[in-house]
Amino acid sequence: MSVVGYVLKRPYTVVAMLMLICLLGIGAGLRMPVDIFPEINIPVVSVVWTYNGMNAEDIQNRILTLHERQMASLVQVPAAAWVFRPSGPMVAVVDKDNKVSFHKVAIARDNGNVLEIASGISTGDKIALNISNQITSGETVEVHETKEGAVNAPPK
Repeated sequence: MSVVGYVLKRPYTVVAMLMLICLLGIGAGLRMPVDIFPEINIPVVSVVWTYNGMNAEDIQNRILTLHERQMASLVQVPAAAWVFRPSGPMVAVVDKDNKVSFHKVAIARDNGNVLEIASGISTGDKIALNISNQITSGETVEVHETKEGAVNAPPK
């Protein structure tokens, strides 16, 4: 039996099948955006400066360029390096003699596992991770090196 013959003999069956296909298609179309475009909370920082009387070029040269340079000079450290003391947020830095000193820091951004420090430490400082609250400045510690970029890596 040909397709035309089947359609002519059973028109209600064909209409019901077409309606079922349309309904399934609509249902799939409604669920598709969830699969293709999931909702993601992307962290966004918005900074707005309003200076009456300044044109766009002056704002670019006097404010934005300086702000961009400052943001580019941030030092990134693992969140495990952060210590909160009564005097504020600090990072423990270990010197060449394996003595600890606590540096007060200004946290520019907290990205969860990584903190971006605006001031208080510099690139190349040896940072102590997961340091005990019982350790004070000047104490000698045993250093276990980790691979660069590793957070909370086990001692060698």
